[in-house]
Amino acid sequence: MAFYALLLGASEFSHWPALSNPAFGRSHAKFLDYLREVRGVPDENICNLFESERNATDQLEELTDFLERLPRKADLFVHYVGHGGFVSSQRFFLGLKAAKSGREDGTCLIFETFATRLRTFTASKRVFVILDCCFAAAAVKHLMGPAGDLMSSKVDESLRVRGVTVLAASSKDEAAYAPDGLSLTMFSDAMFRVLEQVDEPRSEVLTLRELKALIEESIATRFSTDGVRPKVHTPYQPVGDIADHPIFPLRRVDAIGIKSEREPVPPTVAQAPVAIRLQRRESFNAAVARSEGLDGAQVAQWQLDATDAKRKRLAKAEAERQRLAEAEAERHRLAEAEAERQRLAEAEAERQRLAEAEAERKRLAEAEAERQRLAEAEAERKRLAEAEAERERAEEQRLAAVKAKRERLAAKAERRRLAAEQERLAEEKRAREQSAQQKVERVRLEQQRGERVLRWTVTLVLMLAGGLIVLRLASPSKASPETNSSRKVDVATLLPTTETWRVPVGSSPTLGPDDALVTIIEFADFQYPPCAEVQPTLLKVREQHGADIRRVWKDLPLVVHPEALPAATFAREVLARKGISSFWKAQGFLFARQNDLGNPVYETLASLFGLSASTTLRAVTSDTHHVAIDADVAVASTLNVNQIPTFFVNGTRLDGPDDTALLATVDRELEVAKRLVANGVPRKDVFEERTKAGRTSAAPIQGDSR
Repeated sequence: MAFYALLLGASEFSHWPALSNPAFGRSHAKFLDYLREVRGVPDENICNLFESERNATDQLEELTDFLERLPRKADLFVHYVGHGGFVSSQRFFLGLKAAKSGREDGTCLIFETFATRLRTFTASKRVFVILDCCFAAAAVKHLMGPAGDLMSSKVDESLRVRGVTVLAASSKDEAAYAPDGLSLTMFSDAMFRVLEQVDEPRSEVLTLRELKALIEESIATRFSTDGVRPKVHTPYQPVGDIADHPIFPLRRVDAIGIKSEREPVPPTVAQAPVAIRLQRRESFNAAVARSEGLDGAQVAQWQLDATDAKRKRLAKAEAERQRLAEAEAERHRLAEAEAERQRLAEAEAERQRLAEAEAERKRLAEAEAERQRLAEAEAERKRLAEAEAERERAEEQRLAAVKAKRERLAAKAERRRLAAEQERLAEEKRAREQSAQQKVERVRLEQQRGERVLRWTVTLVLMLAGGLIVLRLASPSKASPETNSSRKVDVATLLPTTETWRVPVGSSPTLGPDDALVTIIEFADFQYPPCAEVQPTLLKVREQHGADIRRVWKDLPLVVHPEALPAATFAREVLARKGISSFWKAQGFLFARQNDLGNPVYETLASLFGLSASTTLRAVTSDTHHVAIDADVAVASTLNVNQIPTFFVNGTRLDGPDDTALLATVDRELEVAKRLVANGVPRKDVFEERTKAGRTSAAPIQGDSR
């Protein structure tokens, strides 16, 4: 009798790493070695799909071709080791290398489909199925009865035991295991301990039922109640129960350690049933007697009881066989319908897979770089959300660090400063509406005075120009020292008589060219609403005058605003990592999200600028950029800046968010700057010329603005 083998399973699941286990691969290799060396199955009779990269449909077609090529009389071993489970409607599947979580229907081997193919092509054969996986006994119900023509077997086959028997590593409700410390799975380790006679010598050849009993005994001995008990089922037994057919020869080890594989010569056809029955009874009864501790009389009584039970079971099996024979025509029709349904289901699954692949290809082709970056940011956000427990611990540590930092800053600021600042803010709010009209009036008067000065200045310039023309006509030689001195005096007379301040630009962030005619220096706080409200006016000034305007940013975070300092530190981190252009974008984003300032906003903006969220948060909670911020605060303290926002427009000071006064001052300073340029002052020197005589300090205020 020729032996054939179909080997399935995987030890590495490429798209489902949680299922991977090297013990699966070692168990498969051990069984393959047993088939070749002990059972003597040649390689050309083995269809080995273990670790196959092909999908479930292709593997099903390949094993179908293998089953179709089997001779009419053959013994087939089907061995699977890997992961078993259930999909919708409790459909049992066997995991393959290409298995994907959530898509088991299309990427795993659905056992019902596999069983239909197996029953179709093995009705006249002896099939021994060994399943080393979780819930293995769930496969039994799909192997009940053949899918082909029951009456197609020849007469001589009626005397030969045939059918399908299953040795399952676990019941339909239990998971199988690969314990730590074992190179194989629990089931395979026990099976090869029996087949290689590690525990104790036994008979030459075992039946599947004897093998199961000895495996169960080995597992119980080594693992006690923690072991998973194997199961034996014979769902299809048209002639006898092949679970009682001796089929597993043992691998002997002689005295000098050389393996000896030998199988006794099979009896003649006429003697086969009696010899097989006697050999089975002797081996199986001995195994039961050892496991139960029975004496001779008890064994004899047990044998009588077993014989009576066997007689009843065979009578029941014969009645069932006759019922199956009468219903075979209907079974055949249903099998064909099931095969067609399965084919259509597989075609639909393939169509859906191709449609999904096409949709995915189009989506990836149409996606832009910005969308991909946002998708990565969203994926990072989800990953952080899934690690919530770890984030909570990190957040507690961060809050503790921030709390310590705030306490240090609060001690530095002093309580008198906090009280004074709070009182000043309250007074400012009450007085803002009252002083608005007064400021408008002052601006109007200032404009009138500026116009008078302008008219006087224009007259003076015309007179000076006439005098210069007369002097040049009288003496074409180079101008005398007196003329140059007169010019310097003329430039000075062009400047308004209003008070100016000399504020250092230093390394503060700027927006606009260095030779701009008007420089606007702004002291502001990211969490103070008036500072955000004035930003549209500043943007409007830049749009109207373009390269004639330069903005300079100075940080002045107030201690009453807990997120002012972290926001300023975040903006400085963006400046250090991504440059001045990204700084001004970050400044706009922070003012736009002013009511939501906090770690979530900083994490989102960090991803938007291509920065690491964790690195950016560490910078925000550290002293990395406090030197630059403290320098701005020191300048504000020297100039007695006690109201925000405060602007210095070419040295002219404006306290508070007054859009009208800011626009009027910018227009006036722009006119003054243009007159200076018309009288020979280079554009790059206008800011220096306008502020060189300005004040550099004022009476100090109490406390620290931070």
